Amino acid sequence: MMIKKILSLTITALSIVSFSHSAIAQDEPVFESQPVIQEQPAAPDPEFTPKHQTHGLIDLNYYPYDTRDYSVFTVNLAASLPNRFSYFSFVNYTTAIGSNKNQDLEDFYTEQNLTWNLPGKLPFDLIAQWVIGTGLNNDLIRFGAGVNASAIPFVSSLFKDFGIFYIVHFFPMQVDSLSGYNCQIEHFYNFMILPATLRERVYVYGFLDQNFGPGGHPTVHEHNLGIRLIERFHSVAEYRHNAFLPKQDGFGFGLEYKINL
Repeated sequence: MMIKKILSLTITALSIVSFSHSAIAQDEPVFESQPVIQEQPAAPDPEFTPKHQTHGLIDLNYYPYDTRDYSVFTVNLAASLPNRFSYFSFVNYTTAIGSNKNQDLEDFYTEQNLTWNLPGKLPFDLIAQWVIGTGLNNDLIRFGAGVNASAIPFVSSLFKDFGIFYIVHFFPMQVDSLSGYNCQIEHFYNFMILPATLRERVYVYGFLDQNFGPGGHPTVHEHNLGIRLIERFHSVAEYRHNAFLPKQDGFGFGLEYKINL
């Protein structure tokens, strides 16, 4: 009786391992020596199946040259989290403007974002953003909501056909040390150029930050053209506008390395 129970448990365990391996190894090459499984393996016990699988991206960018004479090293991080949460951040490490021959990174600016997607496949989310930068009295926290335009039902198919992603966030609440009422609207987009013809090698992405406050309506926006050179390496050309800098407009050129998790 004990032997039968052991054999039964062993067969069940082997079925689960076989199913799990086939689910995660779809891209692995199949060699002739591997046996062909004729029967569909039994589904694993839901108790041992993870409810959420985390996905993420590490995106490294280095721009050694900008027409305004400074260099930038950027780290972008993104991850999907359990319970409809997601995380995105970027950190810009820069040299002083006018010192492109000196590669010492002196300043930094970062935005840390935590987003919660509304249930029911709605294209809306809530977002909290923490902004930190070099200097005094320039850190702040924003709270807002957004809409993923590429997930709106009656236009999602059109966006998908052209490989377009667009999302906008409105931050009506801002905790800062600035005078008066300040808020921001943030736009982000991404799309591929002729993905079938160019084999998804050429892409465009960028953002636009619209700031509103007693001091006016300054904007910050960047627009990138990337070309995949080999595997995860890309060459990038970027147009930049920053109304908070003495030299507001410039072009940057560099390399990008993407790691999908």
